[in-house]
Amino acid sequence: MSNWKQDGLFSSKDMCWQTPHWLFDELNETFLFNLDAAATKESSLCIRHLGPGSSLGEDALAMERWPTGDSVYNLPGAVWLNPPYGRDVGMWVQKAYEQSLLDGGRHVVVLTFARTDTRWWHDYAMKASRILLIKGRLKFRQGEKEGGPSPAPSAVLIFHPKWESRCLVETYEQPKHRK
Repeated sequence: MSNWKQDGLFSSKDMCWQTPHWLFDELNETFLFNLDAAATKESSLCIRHLGPGSSLGEDALAMERWPTGDSVYNLPGAVWLNPPYGRDVGMWVQKAYEQSLLDGGRHVVVLTFARTDTRWWHDYAMKASRILLIKGRLKFRQGEKEGGPSPAPSAVLIFHPKWESRCLVETYEQPKHRK
C-alpha cells in the first residue's frame, strides 16, 4: 500500500513531502531560488525557508510580504513553493500569485496538484504566466525515501506579472529514469 494513503498527505500542516530533487534542480537552473516558502529546515531545498523552525517566519500564509533577495549572499528573489496539500492549497496558490505582484514583480514558482475542477485553479492558477502539466505521476520524497506515485497529476505554476497576459500551458516530460 502506498504511503500516500496516510492522513499526513492530506493535512495542510504536513510539510514533510519534499519535491523530487530532479524537478527542483531543473527549475532551479532557470530561476535560482533562494526561498522555499513552505518547508521545514529538514525538507527545504533552498538556503532559506518559511515554515516551522524558520527565523524568517513560521506561517507564510499569514505574512504580508515574503522576504526577497538576500544581500548577504547576493541572491535574486525567486521563490519556490511546494505547499502542503490539503484544503488550504487554494489559499497557498492565491498567496503565491499575490506575492508575485510585489516589488515590481518577482518569480514565484509553485508545484501543486493539477486540480482544474476547483475554483482556486480558475481564480488563481490560470493567472500564471506559464503552466507546466507534468506528464505521469510524481514521486515525492519523505526524508531519504521516495514515496509511491502521487494520487493526482501535478503542475508547476510560474507566476510573474510581466508575463501574466500570456499564459502558456505545456506538457513537461519527466526524465525517463524517473518514471
